[in-house]
Amino acid sequence: MRQYDRNTGRPLKTTTFDDQHNGDKLSMLNYDIHTGNVLGLGGKFLVFFASLVAASLPVTGCCI
Repeated sequence: MRQYDRNTGRPLKTTTFDDQHNGDKLSMLNYDIHTGNVLGLGGKFLVFFASLVAASLPVTGCCI
């Protein structure tokens, strides 16, 4: 994470991912976890099929 001076644009503070606390790391990974980017292409397929199953549950429940 980088913080910049809004008037000059010079960097004020730079922190790496390893310097963050565990809660901050988890909140920074929130988007990547929910889109499957954490596990690469396999993770994207996994998230896609999990959402496909979740979306089909109301339809199959109504049919039953």
